[in-house]
Parts: sequence; C-alpha cells; structure tokens
Amino acid sequence: MESRAVAAGPAIPVETRAAGPLHQGHSSLIRAVVTEGCADVFARDLRALIVTGSVAREEGTFQPTENGNVLLGDAEFLLLFHDRSPLPQAARVEALESLVEGRLQREGLRAEVELSPCHSRYLRALEPSVLAYELKACGRVVWGDPGVLSLVPAFAPEQIPREDAWRLLCNRLIEQLEPLSSLTWPCQSPPPPVRYRTAKLHLDMATSFLIFAGAYAPTYRERAQALRRMAERGRPPVGCPLLLDAFASRVEAGTRYKLGGTGGEELGSWARWREAIEQAHALWRWELAGLTAAPEGASDDVLRQRWRRRQSATARLRGWLHALRSRGWHRSWPHWRRWARLALRSNPRLCVYAAGTELVFALSSRLGANAAPDLDCAELTSGLPVRMVPSARRGVSWPEAARDVYLNYREFLVGTRS
Repeated sequence: MESRAVAAGPAIPVETRAAGPLHQGHSSLIRAVVTEGCADVFARDLRALIVTGSVAREEGTFQPTENGNVLLGDAEFLLLFHDRSPLPQAARVEALESLVEGRLQREGLRAEVELSPCHSRYLRALEPSVLAYELKACGRVVWGDPGVLSLVPAFAPEQIPREDAWRLLCNRLIEQLEPLSSLTWPCQSPPPPVRYRTAKLHLDMATSFLIFAGAYAPTYRERAQALRRMAERGRPPVGCPLLLDAFASRVEAGTRYKLGGTGGEELGSWARWREAIEQAHALWRWELAGLTAAPEGASDDVLRQRWRRRQSATARLRGWLHALRSRGWHRSWPHWRRWARLALRSNPRLCVYAAGTELVFALSSRLGANAAPDLDCAELTSGLPVRMVPSARRGVSWPEAARDVYLNYREFLVGTRS
C-alpha cells in the first residue's frame, strides 16, 4: 500500500525563499512561493510538486513594469496526489492560485500560476506528445518524491505524432486572437501582448516544423540551433514551403525576445506580424496536406474537409462528451440540438480550429496600423460550440468573432486532447 507520507523516498525540501524581492531570480521565486503554498495546503495528501513548461526550463519571459516585473505567459505546475487521496475541488485549487499570485505580487512579481492536480495514473497514461516529452525531459520535482517523473513513459522524439505538431501550430495561431480582439484603432504598432504572441508563434512554428522534419529538441535554445544547422546544410524537407535561412533568423529573434525580453523592436511592426502569419499559414497548409495526402494546390477548405473526414465517430463523440462535462449538464442543455448537428461531421476541436485559423488568415491580409478591417464573421462563428454573439439577429464583427473563438478555445480545448 502506498504511503501517505509527504514523500515515499528521499524528499526534495521546500526551496528557501529570500526575504528581498526577486533576490533569487524570477523563476526561483515562483517555484519557492508555489511550493510553500502547496505544502501548507495539501501536505498530507500531496506526493510531489512538479514544475513544467518554460519556468522549469528557465525560459520564462519576464519584463519590467512601473510596478515591478511581470511574467508573460503562465507558470505551470502539476500537483501529484497520493492515489488514495481525492483530488481537490476546482474552487479550492483556484483559491490557492489566487493566494500564490497575491504573494508573488507582494514580492514585486506579477505572474499567472496554473496548478493542475492529478494522480499517478495520469503520468503513466501519457502518450507520445510534445507535452509528455518536455515533461519527461525538462520537468522538475521541486517538492516531495524525487522519482515521480519516472512514471512518465519514455519515448523517442521521433514517436511524437505529426498531428500533435499541427495541433500546436493551430493553438498558437488561435492565441493571436486574444490580444488582437481588444485593440483600439488606429494602432501604429503591435503592443507588447501581440509581440509576445508573435514570438511564441515563431518558436512553436519551429517546434512543429522540426517534428515534421525529424529534428525536434525540447528547449527553445536547442530548437533555434537545430533550425540554423538545417538552414546551413541547405537540405530542407521535401516540399518545404519556407525559406529556411530567413525562417531561422526569425526564430532566433523570437528566442532572444522569449528568453531575455530583448529584441522586441524586431517584432514591432504590423508588416512583421503579417509576415509571421503568412509563414504560419504556409506551414499549416504544408503540414495538413502531408497529414491528409491532399493533392497539390488544394484550398484551405478542401484541406479542412479532408481532415474532418479522417476523424472517427468515436473521436467526435469523445470531444462532445468532454464539452458536456466542461459545461455541465444544466448549463449545456440549450446547445444540445446544435451540438448533435455539429457532431455528425466534426468535433469541438476542429470546429474551433476551423473558425480560428480562417479568421487569423483573413486578418493577416487586412490588418494595418490605421484601421481595422470591416469583416462580417457571422458565418465563420456559426460552427463554434458556443456562440456568445447572437449572430442570427445581426452581423458579427471580427473583434467579437475573435473573442468568441478564444473563449471556446479556452473552455473546450485547453487541458484536453479530445
């Protein structure tokens, strides 16, 4: 029987936190404050605390502000509970996240913290993916049983499905919509939130491309280096739609910005943003054509249709069942009739991807410094799982559509592979 002690083996102690703000460095401060909070609240039931993502890799982006420093993106932690202990309710986890964020802010650092409770079966059941590989390769146990990452199955980078790489690219494209939807026009240059999303798009374009090219590496630095080596050899993959030297330069600029917060001026024009979306569009088409064996020159709509036809009825049903659980039976019943119709041909993920990528690609050819484009997106949003704007009564502006897409993305796609 598994011990209910805090650690079954040699425990990793709580990181010592200095009294002064940011004395240990931003990532260390986040780890220390989260560790302290989780140990206080969940110590009896918690087996280990694992930091993942950019904070684990020391690749977080921190920027100074008038009121201290801010982490762009979020700090992600897995809370591994003993198998015999129930997982905490969402409200309790959210309260702890708020408590930790408040403590960090008092230390001069504003950061969004994401705490994800799980049992060991979650780690054991992880299938090959970018998330699982980076958790295994770069995750850090900052409290509790130091051996828990051995529960994650080992696999080679070549085993990461190409579909996972394409999904990652779609996610980064849709994440462009959140900061764009709230801009005030005229807007002479992309503000910092747009620049940050553009840098992340470049970085994960590299991730996605390198998986298709068989040269993936788990950190931003390693991926930029792998891409530069490929460009210098001059042997791109068959049908590669990108000029590798220019693409490698953009990824290197994004890496400098992501890791050091410098070089933002390289992302400081709408022309540069449009170039990033155009490159991502070309990569999106190349990858999707390879996944669906589409004929050369197939349109975006044809590529989406071919992808939908590849999804089994079981996969579609699993996606809509997740939507039901996410919304709850009582909140979701007004949507059941629409969802039944949508389920005949698609699942929530593909519905959101179709609307989101179509909107981003449309904006890339129209968005400028002096005015926002006049687009009616009522038809585009008609296939979303939940429509926030009553499109049947009037048109839907592109900022409204962008907010709708992003809200659906956050509710139905983030945190699930359905």
